[in-house]
Amino acid sequence: RFAGVVSLGLCGLTCIGCGDSSSAPADKPAFSAKTSDDVKSLLEKATTALQQRQWQSALQSLTEAIKRDPKCSEAYFHRGSLLADAGQAGPALADLSKAIELSPKDAKFRHTRGFFLMTLKKLDAAIADFSAAIDINASPITRRIDI
Repeated sequence: RFAGVVSLGLCGLTCIGCGDSSSAPADKPAFSAKTSDDVKSLLEKATTALQQRQWQSALQSLTEAIKRDPKCSEAYFHRGSLLADAGQAGPALADLSKAIELSPKDAKFRHTRGFFLMTLKKLDAAIADFSAAIDINASPITRRIDI
């Protein structure tokens, strides 16, 4: 079931956490202040499992994190990315879309879903996600340039 995992490379190993992880060290996930300790622990466990290529264990930890904190967009994002890498398109798109619903201003979520949609040859939807990701990160100068 996870034989093809990492073929798309969507599931990141370093940015699991409920919050902005852009400044997190490569081996530590970042968390928002509202992330409970038990969810943090599960996300760290998932990170470790991914680094050890233990896909099922990572999936279980991410699923448990979602059960404990259904508003943890990062858990949905990483579970969706892992499912996408495993070729489970339906559940992957559902999780990636839920991550976007919970954190609509996270360009990383839109970019990743766009990339996955592109691999599914859903090009119009992929372009919409890429455009949204650009809009989220756009400066006033790039907004004036019709990209």
